[in-house]
Amino acid sequence: MGSVRSFAIAHRKAENRIVAHARKAWKPLRETSIKRILNGEFEFYDIDNLAKAFLLGMLTAYIFGRLAGYRGLMVKNTKKKFSEEGTHLEILNILLKRDKNIIKAIVGARIFKKIAEKDVFVELFRPSESASLFLENYTVQLARVEQEDTLNEVTKLVQETIGQGMSEREAIKYIEQNLKKFSERRIQMIARTEATRAFNIGTLEESFTSEIVKGYRFEAVLDMRTSPICRPRHGMFIPKNDTFSLATNTPPLHVNCRSRLVPVTTYDREPSVSIYDLTLPAPNKRPADIEVVRGILGW
Repeated sequence: MGSVRSFAIAHRKAENRIVAHARKAWKPLRETSIKRILNGEFEFYDIDNLAKAFLLGMLTAYIFGRLAGYRGLMVKNTKKKFSEEGTHLEILNILLKRDKNIIKAIVGARIFKKIAEKDVFVELFRPSESASLFLENYTVQLARVEQEDTLNEVTKLVQETIGQGMSEREAIKYIEQNLKKFSERRIQMIARTEATRAFNIGTLEESFTSEIVKGYRFEAVLDMRTSPICRPRHGMFIPKNDTFSLATNTPPLHVNCRSRLVPVTTYDREPSVSIYDLTLPAPNKRPADIEVVRGILGW
């Protein structure tokens, strides 16, 4: 990718897209959850609205990740051919239109000229069938989890109002205010973590099968918020033939993870520190997360 700054801008764009749409979808979720717990009203809530909010942001991050992986290959392989035929997917056309400056920053102005036509952009970066299926299923599952957790949070808040002897008016106000804070925390957490997940899946899918890619460099965002999980991994090299190590070290490694994998080609100098040289703290990854990445890698 062009720079750490362009990565940060792209990541923030994807996060903001999740946040903006999830806030709208979460409001009726809060309302129906309160009615269900307080009044026993089982009003239907369409979780597809929340799932679509997550999907839009994750698709954005996925495409940015694909672009980052693509740029790493194109810098060394300027003779790549472009197909003249493509499927016009609405999401890619919207991204090309809305995020033109970010895309240019990711791939560089010279390469951007090659892919700027909609047909070319769509053909190159449309999500694969496996990636599309994963993102669609994953965001629905995520929405269901958040629906259940929201109901549990309302139940907890109701118990708190009873314990504190609040009046009905005080209790409703307390529940509404605290549930809004709860949902905002969850939205921010999901936005950052899932944007990181989709970005890195996109990078791997775009670059892993290339013959010139020999592995990946782990790149953490180094600041006061860098986790003790990601900090010691910064700069380490993971060979691509070690798919287990690659899958277990593909960000996110924890909630609110901001790290990424950068392709290392045969034209690049291999990082001096290998994953085999380090004793690393275990990542907080679910087995399912590892299997998804291994599936992208073809294992």
